[in-house]
Amino acid sequence: MNNKTLASIACILSLFITATLVHADDTVSNVQNSSYHDDDEDEDGLAVCATSNLKGKARGWCESYCGDHQCGTLGGTVPSDSKATVPGKVCSLLLAKLKAYLGQSADYPCNTVKQTITLSPSLSFPNTQFGVSSAPQTVILTNVSSTLFSVIPSSITITGTQASAFSQTNNCSSLAPGASCSINVVFTPQVPSPLPPAGTIVSSLATLSVSNGQSILASVSLDGKATAEPQVSVSPASIDMTVTSDNGSGSVFSQITISNSANATSNLLISSIQITGSVFSKDSNCDSAVIPPGGSCIFNVNFAPTGQSVVVQTYTGSITINDNSPTTPETVSLTGASHCVLCLLR
Repeated sequence: MNNKTLASIACILSLFITATLVHADDTVSNVQNSSYHDDDEDEDGLAVCATSNLKGKARGWCESYCGDHQCGTLGGTVPSDSKATVPGKVCSLLLAKLKAYLGQSADYPCNTVKQTITLSPSLSFPNTQFGVSSAPQTVILTNVSSTLFSVIPSSITITGTQASAFSQTNNCSSLAPGASCSINVVFTPQVPSPLPPAGTIVSSLATLSVSNGQSILASVSLDGKATAEPQVSVSPASIDMTVTSDNGSGSVFSQITISNSANATSNLLISSIQITGSVFSKDSNCDSAVIPPGGSCIFNVNFAPTGQSVVVQTYTGSITINDNSPTTPETVSLTGASHCVLCLLR
């Protein structure tokens, strides 16, 4: 007799289950039949569940007679001969092997109810500075099945090549049918290596998933962006120099430092340094400089008045630094004063 014939006999007998199908010292009660359609196998079937007292041990059992079906929920006690329950599943009852009495030895998982959840929405984070955490965004997990869904720490995962850029916290535990919980996700973009050119938009992609311990039930995409850029600072912001001589002529200098922050995610490229004021000049030390994160460049500014007929002569000028930072150009104000000692005697 082949398996197909046995399955047909089982389907017929399952409609009329009595204690005669089990050993004489066993009892069967609370027999319930329910038809179902297995979406995975595209197969109609009949599930039979009952409470039995097999060899003196009370247990619940369930047989699927016209096809097997993934376990969802069944009340009763998990028997000792059952497979171990899987985290996230409510039951996994293989139970009393009623088919064995019909010449078959296969065990079948039970119940016609599948656990179903939803996750929404997918998240897209706005441009965030590298190394800085964004404000949290929320994904809602909803149990849309008719059975309890247990959420354990390993149920919620973030995967993908940029998964480390995302983190999550949640208030999820056991969700009754129709209940929801919140999963808060934070985006902290990681500094890329090697450093990309300034202005490059670096995307981080990952997937937030919820599983039942065996398979993923729902997932949403996570998308965060950060722009590679230098972080320039110039000091001092202003310079004041003084020359004192017989006729007010002379020369003094001061220094300006251009720095790229250690937190920068791109090299600072100096394209030009311009100076105004006829008595001011600079050296070319930082012209066209490439300053890496954490680096700096120093150049000199000279004040050289050529003489005058008044006791005190004042001068103004400025330094303009053009670069590839978001704050370009940076400026430094210049002031100078020359004092003519002999002019007091005229």
